[in-house]
Amino acid sequence: MKILYSAKKEEWEIYRTLLRKELKQQRFSNFEILNSLNMKKDDIDFIIYAPNDQNSDFSKFKNLKAIFSLWAGIETIIANKSIKVPIIKMVDKGLTNGMIQWCIAHVLRYHLNLDYFIKIQDGNWNFNENQLLPYERKVTILGLGNIGMQVARSIRDLGFDVSGWSTQEKREKNIKCSFGEQGLKDALQDADIVVCLLPETKKTINLFSSKRFKYFKKGAKIINAGRGSLIDQTSLLNSISNEIISHATLDVFNTEPLPKEHPFWQNRKITVTPHIAARSRPETCVNSITKNISRYYEGKEFEGMVNLQKGY
Repeated sequence: MKILYSAKKEEWEIYRTLLRKELKQQRFSNFEILNSLNMKKDDIDFIIYAPNDQNSDFSKFKNLKAIFSLWAGIETIIANKSIKVPIIKMVDKGLTNGMIQWCIAHVLRYHLNLDYFIKIQDGNWNFNENQLLPYERKVTILGLGNIGMQVARSIRDLGFDVSGWSTQEKREKNIKCSFGEQGLKDALQDADIVVCLLPETKKTINLFSSKRFKYFKKGAKIINAGRGSLIDQTSLLNSISNEIISHATLDVFNTEPLPKEHPFWQNRKITVTPHIAARSRPETCVNSITKNISRYYEGKEFEGMVNLQKGY
């Protein structure tokens, strides 16, 4: 078995070391891990991949079984028409737990109005006697996939009134789930805090335009850790100016790093974080990859296989 690592060069040694250890624990003995193509391309069985300049034409890998993405977002990869094998998106406990923690942190930040107390520091003892309890705060999670549902459950378990929306029907205990255009309107109109974790697909690009920002409750707050393309930037800025959205926290953008001259940096009602919500950690990514390789040789389906028809 030959595995080609085609991702960040600076992480090559880390991945090679961890892969060797994990594969041995999975009782594989006859394997090679490569980071260059100084051999027959027909010999490659699996590729560990994050988009880069080294490999873009996958048609040359005649015996390739699967491509393991190191990213949860796979829109860049599935756009490559030369890929004819299963694409496995990265969903592992490290990435999921990172997203849960980041989302909880910002939901609690908004819920407790921490920006006011941390940023103002004006010497006034402004004690809030009317602080709401979690069950009095409505939070809507947009995107109820593997990660989104875990986030929704975690926020629900803190006592918040949680609703969820997805492109397809989902069900979950104590979470009101909806789908479709009317479902989106229903999910947004009462939400105090909206957390967006949707993937990028043809249906979700610019999902939040001026039309749909009208669905929001006046003064709502939005958190986006899904994809930058989900939100039309001009519509968001207009909605903030019109006081429909009182504050936005954004971790993902159409262009990254976000240019210094971008208006988001200067807007006091927007918080920018540098795509830190859910980092792919080598130690947990490797565990997910090697388990899927074992599944392949056991004749089982891959976990996290991308549905090309749905786009995620």
